[in-house]
Amino acid sequence: MTAMDKRFQHYGETVCQFVSHATSGEKAAIRAELTAHMEDHAQALLDSGYDQDHALTMAVESMGDPKEVGKALNKEYPLLWLILSRGLLVVILLLAILLTSWSWQGLSALRERQEAKAPSLDAMQAAVGPVKLYPLDLTHPITEDVTLSLYGVGLWQQEDGSYSAYVCAESYPNSIWDTCGSFAWQLEFLSGQRTLDASPDAGGFHSGVNHALHYISGLQYGDPLTARYDRHGMTFDLDIPLPWKEVSS
Repeated sequence: MTAMDKRFQHYGETVCQFVSHATSGEKAAIRAELTAHMEDHAQALLDSGYDQDHALTMAVESMGDPKEVGKALNKEYPLLWLILSRGLLVVILLLAILLTSWSWQGLSALRERQEAKAPSLDAMQAAVGPVKLYPLDLTHPITEDVTLSLYGVGLWQQEDGSYSAYVCAESYPNSIWDTCGSFAWQLEFLSGQRTLDASPDAGGFHSGVNHALHYISGLQYGDPLTARYDRHGMTFDLDIPLPWKEVSS
């Protein structure tokens, strides 16, 4: 068994510890679905240039707290077992069909949400054309339920000698039962004490994940770049490493 299998197996087993009313077959299906998603997510990160250990860790962490995921899934099962105890065979069969459908819908929504959250430099690269995007891995909680991620940066020189940058941002709920506002757009960008001109160049919502591509201008060669969030009582800075060496070579 590979390191990937062990991490994902442990996550699935932990989730199923809190799905106390599911049958062994239902738990096996839950583990298989969660493992398949984490493998897909890890492979996407590997393809984007992340090393294996980092990709596996991010794939597992992106699923959220296994205890909370298990508790949420467990809410879909108790009524079935209440009816079982009364021996109503016909109702059991009907309810089993409904609960199976709800279970897979919940897992399907979880998988769709996590796939939307997976950094997609390819999609943003298509939006920016010839400007090469480099992967970033900067995250910070915005609220208890929502996380901000900066996952890509591009840099190029203008005709007047100044530089402009693209920063790929997204904000996503930490579980499929949370909601996400337009946090990815609510950023300002600074270089030292200067506030730079910046605007969302593209973006949108997909499966509850909020994507934004920020266009920043007014940089000089070697300038630092900081993304600042200051909304809803939360203030923090994220220093963005710019690929100066790559654009100058």
